[in-house]
Amino acid sequence: MIMRESGVCRSNFYYYFESKEALGLLAIEKVVSEFEEKMLSKTILNQDLNPLERLDGFYREAVSLQRSLFSQPPYAGCFFGNLALEQSGINEKFRSVLSDYFKGWKDSFEQCLRDGVEQGFFREEIDPKETAGLVISQIEGAILLSKVDNSIEPFESACATMRSLIVK
Repeated sequence: MIMRESGVCRSNFYYYFESKEALGLLAIEKVVSEFEEKMLSKTILNQDLNPLERLDGFYREAVSLQRSLFSQPPYAGCFFGNLALEQSGINEKFRSVLSDYFKGWKDSFEQCLRDGVEQGFFREEIDPKETAGLVISQIEGAILLSKVDNSIEPFESACATMRSLIVK
């Protein structure tokens, strides 16, 4: 199907890619890189901002992204979450790449939360590592509920609620 839809003949495809799986892994790496560049580096990883500004910037960008995806039916949700659900149980290479992606995302949040607790922006009783995992789960779960409800409201509400649980 890939070759038919792209108009590329079999020999040309396999000249550039070892397999369809290799193409899929390259596509995942590209989307991960774009997410890190366009979303994480300017928000949660941006050391020019204080931790609260980083957290608020992330949630603002995430809500904006999901709204834009919602405005183009059908609502796609999260590329990474969708792929994890579809491929993690059947393709070890995809599962491993996605696991690394989510771990990197969690580590980024953990550092922001740690900085925020140390600098007095966030509640001192939160555990940055555990809360980072909760934030990732909250985001992915809220996207899933938005798909099921066919409404952006569950995502927006979950983001606002999580922020209120973290910030002093």
